[in-house]
Amino acid sequence: MHRMARRSRARVAALLIVVASSARAGAQDPPGSLPRIGDAPYARIAILRPHDGDTVDFEAGYIRHLAWHQQSRDTWAWYGWTITFGERQRWFVYASFGHTAASLDAPVARQPTMNETTS
Repeated sequence: MHRMARRSRARVAALLIVVASSARAGAQDPPGSLPRIGDAPYARIAILRPHDGDTVDFEAGYIRHLAWHQQSRDTWAWYGWTITFGERQRWFVYASFGHTAASLDAPVARQPTMNETTS
């Protein structure tokens, strides 16, 4: 069992490396639109696991969260993948690539909440 867990972690790590490297490899950005990898080599990658039976609520919450990013004028491109096979089925991986170390400290400018704007 321990060997299988190690192999599974290795597969997830390999997947994230492939995703991270391929995200920029196929990109055809207009000159000057995004920093080059050498200038912005960092990514934010996370894995979420919805509770059993709560996948629909999770997806609805994630859609609301993406709407918040849009309303907050987030300039980052976000990518998401759902794991469909194996022991991590229904887990969700999301990522944003091509960032500087400084940009990871403040990814989205905080917008006032509804309560703050109506006072």
